[in-house]
Amino acid sequence: MVSMSNLRLKGETYLSIGAQDRNPYRARSSSNPTLHSTVVYCGYFRSTRRQRIHAIAERNVRIYNIERRARTAVLFRITSPRCFHEWKSSTTTSPISAPSEAIMIYAMSDIHGCLEAFNEALKTVDLSDGDSKLILLGDYCDRGPDSLGVFRKIMALQQSYPEQVVALRGNHEEMLLEYCDMLSDPDFVRGWILADTELATAKSFLDADAFKKVLHMLKLKHFEDAYRFTVTHMKTEHADVLSWIRALPYYYETPTQVFVHAGIDEEAGDLWRVGTPEEFFTTMMPDYLGQHFDLDVIAGHITTESVSGIPGYQGIYHDDSSHYYIDGCAVKNGRVLVLRYNERTGKYSGPGLE
Repeated sequence: MVSMSNLRLKGETYLSIGAQDRNPYRARSSSNPTLHSTVVYCGYFRSTRRQRIHAIAERNVRIYNIERRARTAVLFRITSPRCFHEWKSSTTTSPISAPSEAIMIYAMSDIHGCLEAFNEALKTVDLSDGDSKLILLGDYCDRGPDSLGVFRKIMALQQSYPEQVVALRGNHEEMLLEYCDMLSDPDFVRGWILADTELATAKSFLDADAFKKVLHMLKLKHFEDAYRFTVTHMKTEHADVLSWIRALPYYYETPTQVFVHAGIDEEAGDLWRVGTPEEFFTTMMPDYLGQHFDLDVIAGHITTESVSGIPGYQGIYHDDSSHYYIDGCAVKNGRVLVLRYNERTGKYSGPGLE
């Protein structure tokens, strides 16, 4: 949190500003500019406002950035009265007023083919602010009835909000790719039938006629033929989805957080990006519960009921340290949990955190 009182930077006195938790824009004092005085504005800006101020900054304004976690305190040293009035008139609000809405980060995980529950969760997400983000932590397929529908919904969201919707990969995406790449392995044939409960995932990728053919092959115990037919159909009719899945990243970072499907190797410290084996990102267990890490780790993979040890628990789980788990077992509970993070206050909210 930034707090400034009679701040001096390079020997120059600046306007005294208080950046507190609830209102980081409220000035403790003010000053009228003269040719020989300095007026400074301290505030957290969205990119659109920064662009306007940068345009004015070309005329006798120095900009100093002081990083504080996810926020930025911006100090403007204005060296002429004319420039001050131009700058002030270029803003849509008073220089010391807060923006009407906070920048939000929303996170969901482990949708598992539950398109209806996913659509309900999306009703609570507001991406109308161009700086807000939706981060999806993987495991979009299997178990639920419409894996393909979930994939295509996420792809459509990314087309509509290319800079705001981030999709990561989970272990079930990796298993789906393996399923499509193992045509030459006869030992894999029976495994895919056992793994795909009631053929829910395969059915979502097949049209009605194709699915009837697969069922007929299975009835005749032509398992390899059914497997090859299904994969060929997926690769032919839904190549764009498979290509999209192959390009999914393992994690997403902010200055204060890492979003990941399962977790990271926290023992690697600052080297976790290179010190975490790829399979850990999607399969590791919650081995660091209760331990402090320099970043908040937001993950899914393991249901919050399992992580919390509380039978029937359906909310987000926070270990009172650095870890948030958000897999609410959508297949069982019919709800996709939504974690919300307010970048201005630095606070998390969501089911189980109130």
